[in-house]
Amino acid sequence: MFAFGTSERAHADQMLYGILNAACDASRGNPPSERDINQVLAAVAGVGAKDEIEGMLATQMVAMHIASISTLRRQKQSETLLERERYGNLAVKLLRTFAGQVEAPPASSRQRAATHQGRACRRPCRRSDDCGRREDGSFWSPIDRRSAQAEQQVPKRSAE
Repeated sequence: MFAFGTSERAHADQMLYGILNAACDASRGNPPSERDINQVLAAVAGVGAKDEIEGMLATQMVAMHIASISTLRRQKQSETLLERERYGNLAVKLLRTFAGQVEAPPASSRQRAATHQGRACRRPCRRSDDCGRREDGSFWSPIDRRSAQAEQQVPKRSAE
């Protein structure tokens, strides 16, 4: 159950059923083997989900990876140019989706990163000193930022 980031048996069963249904070539007469089950569980556990949402994302990532590899195999075995083109286009879409899932941080990580001094930010801070918040809590616009930078560069004249 830890592979899916949960302590709830029902949720873990649902995720396991979903990943086996999506990732294994099985039917009623040919259920997934113990090896198939262990392979998908090892892949999901490798993501290291910390909660249920990350567990669902891990399940989707594994299913997407298996689907993209299967599509690439079908493209390689295709006999006509039309089949190769169709499988190739589908593989590109699946691989892009997988890459987006890998690059996207989980929602809980985004929420932790998007806090500033105990207040929620609308966008994550790039640097600790560049949050984009003013003292009153409102956000800087790009024009405000440029004018503030220009003020810092202009030396102040003394009143002599």
